[in-house]
Amino acid sequence: MVAESRIGLVGAGAVGSLLAATLAQNGQRFHWAERDKARRRALTSLRCKIGGADLEFAGDQWELVDDASAFPAELDWAIVAVKAPQVGGVVGALRDRDWQVLVVANGLHTCPVHLGLLYGGARIDGAVLRATATSRLVMGPLGGIRDRAPELTGVLTTPWLVAGAKEEIGTRMWHKLALNCVVNPLTALLDCPNGELANAGESRLIRGLLAEVAGVAAAELGERWGYTGEHLFRDLVRLIDETAANSSSMREDLRAGRETEINYLNLAVAATGGRRGIPCPVNQRIGDMICLVANKRTL
Repeated sequence: MVAESRIGLVGAGAVGSLLAATLAQNGQRFHWAERDKARRRALTSLRCKIGGADLEFAGDQWELVDDASAFPAELDWAIVAVKAPQVGGVVGALRDRDWQVLVVANGLHTCPVHLGLLYGGARIDGAVLRATATSRLVMGPLGGIRDRAPELTGVLTTPWLVAGAKEEIGTRMWHKLALNCVVNPLTALLDCPNGELANAGESRLIRGLLAEVAGVAAAELGERWGYTGEHLFRDLVRLIDETAANSSSMREDLRAGRETEINYLNLAVAATGGRRGIPCPVNQRIGDMICLVANKRTL
């Protein structure tokens, strides 16, 4: 287990706040970086509704700073919980630090870090973090670095979040990418919670999205990829059922006029497929539709 005050957390959005609540619940004191001044001022405490529980954590369990450059040099871990488009910039700024880095984010990533994949849901509603009763965080090393993820499993496990370490995180990244390529853009375009996708049943659109991701993943990973389109469809049905009341991050981003992660989801699949000579017209079309809607809402 990582010693107290040896963790820095970057990002105070829904995922970052969920991780902050988890660290605080486990008695960890940590440093917390958030650039947005209004959000930083609001973090004198952290109010949470997780499942049926109402929780509040005092701000004396963390030290707020505006940037990771203000973290003390003796940290062991920097946990980065930002949107996919911001990951590269944050990780790049940490390269000269002698810290282990855990990135908790959706999408395709290739930088040599530990990657965390969150299965569950959380959102900021006013000043309150709302999260599902039980989420899972799967962590492992990308880019050939030594696996240190087991160090974090204890401090990132609570009654509402179960953390585990997986060495083959690259395969899991593609698996979660496939599910996100369905749930995120479709709920955003339909403006509906995740559970509404259960009504899609045997949708050819959903099957097409999954089949394209499976084909590109197989080309990228070779024998390490063990999922067929049917495997992915069964896992998708289970995910929709488990997160039926959740509102996807892409739906919330479109509603708020924020940049979406589409370039790291469906459009990343289409671009990777293109480099491999594998056409991905369904993912390309869905990605283009998200971009079109996002552009219209920002005009």
